[in-house]
Amino acid sequence: MGGESKNYPKAKNIIRIGPNGREESVLTGKNFKAFATNHDVAYASDEDAGKVYQVVENGNWMNKPKVVAEGLKGPQGMTIANDGNLIVMEKNDDPYNGRMLKIDLKTYEITVLANALGVDPSVNKRDWNVLFPISVVAQTSGGAIYFTEPGSSSFSVLWPEN
Repeated sequence: MGGESKNYPKAKNIIRIGPNGREESVLTGKNFKAFATNHDVAYASDEDAGKVYQVVENGNWMNKPKVVAEGLKGPQGMTIANDGNLIVMEKNDDPYNGRMLKIDLKTYEITVLANALGVDPSVNKRDWNVLFPISVVAQTSGGAIYFTEPGSSSFSVLWPEN
């Protein structure tokens, strides 16, 4: 995959502190990249496996995390949307073909909110490996979704159609 995180540590486990005060592995994966939570639920993305898991339900760690999406291309940053569904940034092999996805957490249907995100390396002469849009920062009450890129000093915004 273009821009592989070979220079960055990979989180291969999600660990919690158990009731006895000891570390317990909640989920083992390949390369956990992001974590999104909203009070009593939490999700984790595994970039290399192309999966998103639900790991917390009703405020408690799940005994067996549930796959809510798979077959994704490098799922990165995530946030819980205003409607309670999940927004996930997907980093593609192509430097300017990242996508912003919405995962319906009832049906697990995936909708593409934005396509062809990123920077064309022929236009921007910086190292294109750090120009993938990868972090969903937040969704405002008005619906705007803010996201950023590593190495960038600014935010981008997407206004989804109603």
